[in-house]
Amino acid sequence: DNYDIEKLTKEDAAWFSQAFNVYCKVGGYPAAVLAFLHKTDYKKPLAQLLEVLKKEMNNKSKFEITKERVERLLKVIIRSLLQEKKGDKNLLEHLVLYANGREPSIKTSKAEVSALIDWLAEVDVLSIYDGVNLATNTIMEDQRIYFNDVGFLNYLLETNNVDSGNAIGVISENFVHKAFYNKDLNNISIYFGIYNNYEFD
Repeated sequence: DNYDIEKLTKEDAAWFSQAFNVYCKVGGYPAAVLAFLHKTDYKKPLAQLLEVLKKEMNNKSKFEITKERVERLLKVIIRSLLQEKKGDKNLLEHLVLYANGREPSIKTSKAEVSALIDWLAEVDVLSIYDGVNLATNTIMEDQRIYFNDVGFLNYLLETNNVDSGNAIGVISENFVHKAFYNKDLNNISIYFGIYNNYEFD
């Protein structure tokens, strides 16, 4: 916090850039960080985390949630991150629509999706924010989802075959979210911003 930006050298900038790239790949989950520091596969703990989430979401939910449904939900959340850059006032309905797709045999209800989203927020995997119109300083009905760990997000993006160009944009947005999420803002609410149809994170 006390770093003097005016004294930033090219070497410093290169170090920060490298550190940023590493952090966006590995994230902050202790097991993934330790694996990276010990030069082992840091993706393995992230894969294990995903399996734990699948199991726990099924155990904790009042609905019968299969691993396949959890995978589909996470996939549609990634789709929402990529497509709804300015937020979505019908976020839950669209997640249900995406989750069901063209496969009526695995229909997912709005209540199920809502319960799973709430649980993921409860266990600190993701956050949901309202938007604010910065031109009028008014709260919008639109909402966006952000992941609380960029390493886990990066793992999901990779396993869902999202190209690197789109992935780095989403990861950077979530990096900004995480920077604010980690700070003590004295109960100040966090929003994503829109100004003249441009998105501000």
